[in-house]
Amino acid sequence: MRHEWRRYNGHWLLNMKVRYGKSFARNLIPVLLVTGVVAGLALGNVFAAELAGTTKKIQRNTVTMGGKRSSGATKAVTATAGEGAMSTSSGTSKKVRKGHHYIRYYPATILNLNAQTGAAHGEAVLTWTAPGADGMAGKASGYRLVYSSVGPIGSEVNFDTATAYSQSFVPLSAGGAESRILSGLPLGATVYFAVKGIEPSGNRGRISNCPSAYVTLPASVSGTVSYSGTQGGKLVIAVFDSTRVFTTANLIVSTHLAQAGGYSLTGIPPGTTSYVAGFVDVNQSEKPEDGEDYGFYGGTSPISLNLASGESATEVDFEIFAASGAHLGTISGNISYGGAQSGSLRIEVFNNSAFSGQPVAVSTSSAGAYSFMVPGDVAYFMRVFVDQNSNAVFDSGEASGLYGPLNQGAEPIFVPRLSIASGKDVAVYDPGCSAAGCSGSGTSTASLSAVTAGSLADFTIQLIAGPSGMQSGGLAGFGVPSGWGALQSNCPSCNAYIVLTAASTNTVTMALDGDPSTGALEPLTGQYSAMAKVTAGSLNPGDTVQFVISKLPAPCQARAGVFTLTTAQNAGVAALPLFSGSPVITVGAGGAVTMAFSPLSLALTQHTTSQALLSGKDLCGAAAAVSGSTDVIVSGRIYSFANGAFSFDSDLRFSTSAEAGLLTPRTITFSAGQSSAAIFALAVSTGLKHIQAEYNLSGTTRYAYCAVNVLQGNPFSNVNLSSGAFNASRSSITVTPDGDGNGDMAFINFNLADPALSWKVQIASRSFDSGGTAIWQALGFGSAAPGRAAWDGRINLGAETGRTVMSGTYYVRISAGGVSNDTLQINVIVKQVSGQVTDPGITPAVPVPDVKVQAFGPVAGQVLTDSAGRYLLSGLSIGTYTFTFSKGQYLTSSTRTIVAGTSTVLNIPLSRAPILEVIPTLQAGATQGYEQWGELQVYTTGWASCSL
Repeated sequence: MRHEWRRYNGHWLLNMKVRYGKSFARNLIPVLLVTGVVAGLALGNVFAAELAGTTKKIQRNTVTMGGKRSSGATKAVTATAGEGAMSTSSGTSKKVRKGHHYIRYYPATILNLNAQTGAAHGEAVLTWTAPGADGMAGKASGYRLVYSSVGPIGSEVNFDTATAYSQSFVPLSAGGAESRILSGLPLGATVYFAVKGIEPSGNRGRISNCPSAYVTLPASVSGTVSYSGTQGGKLVIAVFDSTRVFTTANLIVSTHLAQAGGYSLTGIPPGTTSYVAGFVDVNQSEKPEDGEDYGFYGGTSPISLNLASGESATEVDFEIFAASGAHLGTISGNISYGGAQSGSLRIEVFNNSAFSGQPVAVSTSSAGAYSFMVPGDVAYFMRVFVDQNSNAVFDSGEASGLYGPLNQGAEPIFVPRLSIASGKDVAVYDPGCSAAGCSGSGTSTASLSAVTAGSLADFTIQLIAGPSGMQSGGLAGFGVPSGWGALQSNCPSCNAYIVLTAASTNTVTMALDGDPSTGALEPLTGQYSAMAKVTAGSLNPGDTVQFVISKLPAPCQARAGVFTLTTAQNAGVAALPLFSGSPVITVGAGGAVTMAFSPLSLALTQHTTSQALLSGKDLCGAAAAVSGSTDVIVSGRIYSFANGAFSFDSDLRFSTSAEAGLLTPRTITFSAGQSSAAIFALAVSTGLKHIQAEYNLSGTTRYAYCAVNVLQGNPFSNVNLSSGAFNASRSSITVTPDGDGNGDMAFINFNLADPALSWKVQIASRSFDSGGTAIWQALGFGSAAPGRAAWDGRINLGAETGRTVMSGTYYVRISAGGVSNDTLQINVIVKQVSGQVTDPGITPAVPVPDVKVQAFGPVAGQVLTDSAGRYLLSGLSIGTYTFTFSKGQYLTSSTRTIVAGTSTVLNIPLSRAPILEVIPTLQAGATQGYEQWGELQVYTTGWASCSL
């Protein structure tokens, strides 16, 4: 065997050839990895096979991770240690081909990996000595770290199947002491770890030793917090790791309670000394303030808890105590409520008449006398409601009332310090009720829940009187949703006829009243609501009123419609919608009842196949599927004006696909659930013809027709563009729609072979073949003489109608008789100003959306900035403009700019308007509200006086 070392591109390479006798082995060893020390060169942690002499036998040998060197005249070539190790080849005689073989390097094996339980749940701490890129030389490029809660990681297979820990650790230099905290590990389990170093080429070392650590579970506490004070706001309950509670630095976990009661907190690190405390967050600052009530688990001072892994401490009960009462005053009065709702009465005191934000004070009571304390020398507003669901929050539909003796809304209550504001009485009413009576009470039902779009619906709406019943002059209203037909009470056989019936345990007379605002009853004549009026007697709670409706036209849109019912207890209150909700009837699509062609007229070029679509239609004319298999006979027809009849035309033939044979007549079968079918038509003679479709969907034979105009050759000629009505024509032009009178418009010109054809011109920003959508169109008949179809660069379709398009290439499609011409293009060049508006008062500056940007000059324009503060004004002409930028709470900015090029960039900083707050204070000892006057002067930076 011959072998030699050579230097190649910075690497030492080994060339060798092995021969045994006169024969060569069939199998090849693909890679020979040589290790050891040769001629004083350090090659890593592995060694080279010693192959002396000229011819050697490579002995078959089992590879071990450490490698093995055989003795004697026969040598074994072993695999290199580390990932990627190769197995020895099989057989007794092998040939190692001559060539270059790279030497691989591997990080040293980590043998001192250590694992310990972390300080927090779900954590473990690992330490080890950093390997190098080449054994213990250099610096590794990374680590592959894995873990398992199943068992030790003792093999390459286990290492590969273990869970990889996601990390981007940057290794220290070889020999450095690594220490890493791992989080998110399996809770309450013994977890095993292993690691490999990775060198820059991606080679990995051997598996490290496999230590383990127990990963702790979080601890938790639960209990009940009580509070007998009156301060308003959420209760904040928290766990801290120090007796210095209520500090952010010591906070572990926290929760909010709407009111006193049970609480639960988890996520507490086990083995940590913990303290539980709580306070009333009156001002919503998330931290206790002077005067806010607070308390600890332990009474007057906090008691520590030391919880083990997964331990749950229950019955950690404590009380939040009221602060000093030296600054408090008292509100007292009576609460009255005679409604049907159940639940405690919650009294809330606010510092504003809108009852927004958190209440300053709260108390619970029952009907009758009440009294509680609030901070004194302050004016308050008070409301009371029935807390039906005990969530300590006022919800829509709950009975309520407010202090307002003048019936002018919420009125202030001044509470003097160390004194009593007495006689603050509040009446609580159910929703829609007042001292005069109730509105919106009762429930309702409908005899059906769904109808078919476009159908005539027969149904009954029933109203059940609420707890207050209905007295003389009371009203029960019935409103029809938008899109349904109008009601009438004169013609029983006509659509939308309505009849009223009432069932009462009392004697009652009710009648439909077309205009309940007048004394005399009037019939319904095409109205979208019906009002039933109690003219004599009364309805008791639970009595019913029925509206019976016949043949009410349903809308064609598939949607849900609310039939709004309203009630008024007597003539003293207005009718309001039922608070319990009104019936909903859903409109759904129906099946096909007719068929129709699309388009209804078609132009064909002689001997050229064209396509039409035959579709099923529902009652509203919308596409709909047939309910069962249906045969449709399609044939060619010619209409005779002499006798007013169609005759058969064998020159018009059909197929069901572009490849199928053409026949007339042709039978097309619609399968159940199918809504449309394509029909391909070809005519061998010219003239006006018709396609007839004969079908039967409801027991009656019916027909659908499509008019066909068969033309000779191309219907278009002289298709061109011009920048003036009579200018030279071409297929592509450039326009500049800036209002300067020069090249502002593009004229689309063409002639039609048949002057009776209608045409349509469309323009899109992408070619129509690639899915372009029209942004502008013009319609007409006959040839388009010069000036007939002209585009000024503006959009006339969609939401942006009226806006000038941006610069670019636009594509023209001319359509007539089912044939299109897409040969024309228009290049648009517009002058535009763009930029971004930012707020410089924040570092870094942030974009300002919804800023109104206005341009005043030769052309006026206006636009709003988007969410990124950006804007674009296009279609401007050359000249000087004044741009203004304005938005509420910002100072308006104005600047002058010359628009000359096609694109101008104008970025604007918009500063916030300064805010001045004037906060008056009450005089010491004041017990009543009073007005306080003063003077405010504002000066500019140059001390020039400004008027307010």
